[in-house]
Amino acid sequence: MRNTLGIGRYARSLRCLFVKRTESNNGVHKAIEERVTDRKSWPPLAFFPEGTTTNGQAVLPFKTGAFKPGMPVQPVVIRYKWHHIDPSDCALGTWVHLAWVWFSLYTLIEIEYLPVYTPSDAEKADPALYAGNVRRLIADKLGVPLSEATFREKLAYLKEDPKGK
Repeated sequence: MRNTLGIGRYARSLRCLFVKRTESNNGVHKAIEERVTDRKSWPPLAFFPEGTTTNGQAVLPFKTGAFKPGMPVQPVVIRYKWHHIDPSDCALGTWVHLAWVWFSLYTLIEIEYLPVYTPSDAEKADPALYAGNVRRLIADKLGVPLSEATFREKLAYLKEDPKGK
């Protein structure tokens, strides 16, 4: 994403942290901790802890990086109220998907801010527990189940030809 035409420059201007799925992200974890503990130098951070897009029918496992510092988080639920194209449709391919979204007349999005979630001592000691509890809260609010599907399984699914060829 860092080098994607147009999007990369915009993301860099927002001071996004880029994660490589194939590498250790200890540097990113340190940057997250620095940003959440030094609030005078950094604006609030937004995370998409599933690490991918889905069709909104379930909540995938959360990555734990955002939860490692053990700081409170404000969960946010995003619902797309689409008419022409579902912006969460991940089976179109990146460029087709972006073209559909960019050229659609409008897309209604409902954003719901949930109360700030302050981790317990057990959650501070175990980022996976913390991430799992916030994930469950969001799934309950959306009224969808939890899924244990992984990003790799999503990629395998997208490589399948739905017409059986």
